[in-house]
Amino acid sequence: MDRRQLVAGLGLVGTVAPLLVSTQASAKPAGHAAYRDGTLTISTISRRASELALKQGSAAIQTFAKLELAEQVTVGQTLLNKDAPPLKTLSADDNDALAKLAALSGPQFDQAYVAAEIAGHKKLLGIQETLIAKDGLGSDLSHIAYFLRTFIHEHLDLLAQLQKA
Repeated sequence: MDRRQLVAGLGLVGTVAPLLVSTQASAKPAGHAAYRDGTLTISTISRRASELALKQGSAAIQTFAKLELAEQVTVGQTLLNKDAPPLKTLSADDNDALAKLAALSGPQFDQAYVAAEIAGHKKLLGIQETLIAKDGLGSDLSHIAYFLRTFIHEHLDLLAQLQKA
């Protein structure tokens, strides 16, 4: 399914306030440990939301969620150097937000999922840009951040199109 089919199949109207905004992950990590923690926390939220989307989302949302889930597993593998990266422990607020998302269905679920992914991607972009500004090309983690920044921009573009559809 190409981008146009994905966008056309979603059929969203209006916007939904983002449900999932991580309370654990800072948009401005202080160092490499904070960078990993922030990135992996948002990745965990996205993985869990995308797992829900595979079950509850429309066909277009499921297509995006499948790609997002695979990408977030790869992020965990890369940052943790593990084939099966574990999920981070989330805050009570993040778990409550995921429970609220799980309680939705149909177009409401799709809208909330897209809005949550946009919010998460924006926060994740801030984490990458902060590390890039701090390290430049001076660390292995900043090399990862450069790659992630590119994919985040692409996803934000796609998500914006899905939200408008």
